[in-house]
Amino acid sequence: MADRLDLLLLGATGFTGLHCIPYIHKLSKADGRNLTWGVAGRSEEKLKQVLEDVGKKIEADLQKVPVVVVDINDEESLKNMAQRAKIVINCCGPYRFLGEAVVRACVEAGTHHVDVSGEPQYMEKVQLEQNDAAQEKGVYVVSACGLDSIPTDLGVVFLQQEFEGTLNSVVSYLELWEEGDQFAKGPGVNYGTWESAVYGLAHWDELKELRKKLFTKKLPSYKPKLEHKTLPHKSTVVEGWVVPFPGSDRSVVKRTQQHFYEVDQKRPVQIGTYFVVKSFWALILLGILGGVFSLFAKFSFGRKLLLNYPEIFSLGFFSKKQPSEEKIEKSWFQITFYGEGWKEKLEDKDDQYDKPCDKCIVGRVKGKNPGYGATCAALVLSAIVIATESDKMPGKGGVFPPGAAFAKTSLIKQLNENGVTFDIISQEDLSAAAKRVDLQSTPVILIDIEDAQSLEFMAYSARVVINCCGPFNLIGEPIVKACIASGTHHIDISAEPQFIEKTLLNFNKQARERGVYIVTACAFHCIPADMGMVYLQQQFHGTLNSVDVYWDMWLETNNGSRPVIGYNSDNVASYGTWDSFIHTLTQWSDVAKIRKELFGENASEVKQKYLPHKSNVVQGWAVPSPTADSSLIKWTQKYFNEVSHTKHIQANSYFNARSVFQILLLALFMTVSYFLTRFKIGTTLLLRCPGIFTLGTFQKKPVKEEVMQRTNYKYTFYGEGWSYEAEDKEPCDRRILGHVKGRDPYKVSGAMAVLSAIILLTEVENLPEQGGVFSPGACFARTSLIKQLGKHGVDFQVIYEKAGV
Repeated sequence: MADRLDLLLLGATGFTGLHCIPYIHKLSKADGRNLTWGVAGRSEEKLKQVLEDVGKKIEADLQKVPVVVVDINDEESLKNMAQRAKIVINCCGPYRFLGEAVVRACVEAGTHHVDVSGEPQYMEKVQLEQNDAAQEKGVYVVSACGLDSIPTDLGVVFLQQEFEGTLNSVVSYLELWEEGDQFAKGPGVNYGTWESAVYGLAHWDELKELRKKLFTKKLPSYKPKLEHKTLPHKSTVVEGWVVPFPGSDRSVVKRTQQHFYEVDQKRPVQIGTYFVVKSFWALILLGILGGVFSLFAKFSFGRKLLLNYPEIFSLGFFSKKQPSEEKIEKSWFQITFYGEGWKEKLEDKDDQYDKPCDKCIVGRVKGKNPGYGATCAALVLSAIVIATESDKMPGKGGVFPPGAAFAKTSLIKQLNENGVTFDIISQEDLSAAAKRVDLQSTPVILIDIEDAQSLEFMAYSARVVINCCGPFNLIGEPIVKACIASGTHHIDISAEPQFIEKTLLNFNKQARERGVYIVTACAFHCIPADMGMVYLQQQFHGTLNSVDVYWDMWLETNNGSRPVIGYNSDNVASYGTWDSFIHTLTQWSDVAKIRKELFGENASEVKQKYLPHKSNVVQGWAVPSPTADSSLIKWTQKYFNEVSHTKHIQANSYFNARSVFQILLLALFMTVSYFLTRFKIGTTLLLRCPGIFTLGTFQKKPVKEEVMQRTNYKYTFYGEGWSYEAEDKEPCDRRILGHVKGRDPYKVSGAMAVLSAIILLTEVENLPEQGGVFSPGACFARTSLIKQLGKHGVDFQVIYEKAGV
């Protein structure tokens, strides 16, 4: 074998083959390797042309690459080809027709073989018929070395290696998508894949008899048994609808686990494989297309139609035309894995646990261009690993699925380095004891919100009341009165400008006389904006003059992120927030009057930009914020100016809209809502049908935990000022950029309110000297609140502070 090529690419003129060439050229010389390689196919002329074309594209001279002409229908020709190489990389499908002869020739010639088949009948038949011969010859035959099924098979192996304990079951969720707002035109997958799928389904019945012969030893029935769900359903692991994945992944993983059980004496993992569909209508369409495909594949006439008209039966996703480079380069895949098991290990692989699983793990495999980028990288690296790490592979040869073949090699590491990433997202404790908290002995006080005596009794029973009862415009004032009368501090989570400002206007004097702290708006939105301003003031080296605040919220998705404003099948905000917002709009005319009385004629502010505009601070558009942030910040700054005699910082608050469409949606939403709240019937409609008027952003049903956990927020602060004491008239000579960010605003709101209450009890020396009604910034500026919030996922950070503006 000394004169043989290390690698020989069979089918180099095909679509998958020609996309393998750049990877072979690059990876055969990477990491100090010096592997020789060549190409094989039916036509010498076409092979040389492909090498010339690819060489120009990657700017490399490939004219000296050896070319081997082979007739795939001639056994002697195949044997001669196999004898020219140490490893054949086979890209010629459908494999049920063309694959077995190539494997036989390779085994006979003592040549290793890898391919990208996703056809279970071919793979399992080759294992049944060629495994013994391959072992005798010391040859490794490894199929499914592409998207089918390296990401799933090695993904499960990766989870097994990383799981701290005993893994019982894994469920995988495959997602495919194209980046950007517009889909590139044309087919997304090569015709050969469609052809293999048609014949694979047509001969599906062959598998039953094949598997009886191949798997003579059945795996034990482990408990808890993983349920295989055949109907579409929702999952808490991924977003969208989940359907059984019809590809070869499950069968390939099961073969790997069978190998681990029989050869390595390891407990096998139960596997379920699913495909993710993003919308209900896409699910219906997929069901129709899948039903037609399954029916037609059973009959020769139907198969003929499917093979002749792939565009019609796949709505253009498959075609006899090749996919465009633009199309495949915009495509992505992601497989999310969810596994459950136990923290401790049992000695024997056949032992059964007598308790439920107490630990879970979430992992992910992700990559670009799944069909012709990730697949080609995985295929070529599989061949290279055989060439360089055969000592880490099982036995001395044989027919293997990729997980069994490469579990102990560096393949996962090399895939990570070449665009196919393997990550562990989390490992968590599932035990009931860890999740259960005994709250049975917590005191419970029953009150009537309309009974002043009942409210006062409640207030007398505590040192601090944390008020979460809204809308605060309707029911907040009686609770504040009861707390003042009882000498009890009060925290609330209101973001309603009228209530916040009326409380300051009407109750500040009474609260001071009683030594009671009334701190309103101690939650999201207001704490990030107000305390963020305080943080910027504390970090700025000089005198801060003005600050623009930009806030944004978005949902994490498996494909990136999307704004919370837009169509949502699951609401992202609670009905209580909507209720408060509508009652705020109905009384919006009161705001100007309250603010005039509260702030007087002092309008020392940066000139407000009322129209949407671009900003050089954040991406997208800036729109005046409809929240209470601006007035709350102004309230805090007024307090600092009057009490501490510090400069009144001018501030404006904006919402960061990511697109013109989002601006239009927000403008329509605000206009319709404001108009309807002018009328009683309009207000009733808004309150009864929030989902219709907000495209599902607000709904009457509770927000799901997994939606809350995927919701992110960020406040960006851009400030200008002076690096020395100066008058307002001098140009600013210093600037600062900071942010406050985190996830799950509802969880964070709870943390903000509770931490605010705790600080009222534990850091009295750092609070303003007397009681009164305060904004969070005015009350907690000298306390540890910012530090405490940092421990609970609210990140306060200065990005930069520079001279110049």
